[in-house]
Amino acid sequence: MTNLSTFKLVTKADAAAIFGVCTKSIDNYIKQGLLPPPVQFMSKEYWHPEEFKAILDQIFKRPTGRDMTDAETEKSGTIKSAIAANSSQKGSARLRDSSAAVRQEARQSEKLKMLNG
Repeated sequence: MTNLSTFKLVTKADAAAIFGVCTKSIDNYIKQGLLPPPVQFMSKEYWHPEEFKAILDQIFKRPTGRDMTDAETEKSGTIKSAIAANSSQKGSARLRDSSAAVRQEARQSEKLKMLNG
């Protein structure tokens, strides 16, 4: 049973802070299927804290006492790669270019690298 005095729903801003990215990156992770969509309540979106912890455990916790299935290994690696790529792009000069076309080309290039890498 969850202790309501310490219970706090996880927002996109909370998730972004945990992953060290912006909230737009969290939206992209959801669109890419790397994170499950949050639950809509009124005009806000939330994850249950236990569900979000389970997501983090699935992505970052090393398996104990059993081998990860191929699907689990692939999903974990894909999510880690996406987070690392997104975090490293923050300082990239090409993404600071004001041209939307240049930014789109850079995003497509990073996706191709991730898929082919």
